[in-house]
Amino acid sequence: MTASVHSRPMVVVSACLLGQPVRHDGGHTRAAFLTDQLAAHVEFSAVCPEEGAGMSTPREAVRLVRSPDGELRMVGNRTGEDWTERIRGYSEETVTDLEPRRPAGFILKKGSPSCGLFRVRRYDAAGNRLPSDGPGLFAARVREMFGALPIEEEGRLNDPGLRHQFLMRLFAAHRVDQLRLDGVRRADVMEFHRKEKLLLMAHSPSKQKELGRLIATASGSTADLVGPYRDLFLRALSEKAHRGRLVNVFQHMAGYLREHLDGDDSRELENEILGFQGGVRHSSAIWMLLRHHLRRHEVEYLLDQTVSDPYPAHLLDSNPDPHVPPSRS
Repeated sequence: MTASVHSRPMVVVSACLLGQPVRHDGGHTRAAFLTDQLAAHVEFSAVCPEEGAGMSTPREAVRLVRSPDGELRMVGNRTGEDWTERIRGYSEETVTDLEPRRPAGFILKKGSPSCGLFRVRRYDAAGNRLPSDGPGLFAARVREMFGALPIEEEGRLNDPGLRHQFLMRLFAAHRVDQLRLDGVRRADVMEFHRKEKLLLMAHSPSKQKELGRLIATASGSTADLVGPYRDLFLRALSEKAHRGRLVNVFQHMAGYLREHLDGDDSRELENEILGFQGGVRHSSAIWMLLRHHLRRHEVEYLLDQTVSDPYPAHLLDSNPDPHVPPSRS
């Protein structure tokens, strides 16, 4: 298969999270997970909408104000200077520039009037906090343009379940974008789907089957197939894996291993799966056991399935089990 334009996933990230001093007070909010762990595995593309819109650093803080006619405006806290159109102009220019560069995901600054994804405060013209919150102006445009990709705030990545979901989707988006390169053949799409089959089963069995039918029935060029396949693939992985679907995947893998395992090994694996199904075992114990048997017995169909290693394992080393629904969504 043709090599990707990016050898690693491209992640668009708020510049302050990388330690760049672009905050309104001239400081930064460096996120250690990004700079100390994730940076080794991705290509970062830093953005700062407020600097990009022409604001100086340091500068007065801004906030989102609901005008009397209902429009959301970005204005200076002290002077009331209106930055709305300049932020919107920067946002439109940036997302248009990013689309052909094929980002795999976004990590944006929590609470920022430009970058915040959730619960960014809104005020009325008199300065009173409004009860309804929402995304910042730049984040809202990113969602509109790249909603199929993983988009997160840095703080939420401290939740094991949310970090797992983000990383799984990030690296999967990078893999599927290789199908959009020149020279990809229909056989490449079929092989890609084979390797992703169990990961898709863990997240959306119905869409996994739909993707298989799409490949089988598609007519025309490979280029005509890749776009719809990519879109449905990303939608499938936006669904969260849960215990029942994972049990199905584990049992599917155990079935391929059964002829290679002796009675004790087979019973051990079955008991681990039953323990996970009952909520008393961690999925990591089953993955460890499965990887051991896969390496030992070289079961060809399972060795290159992405479900067992969807991203570099050390990027998530925590409890509780990330496959249990996260505490926040």
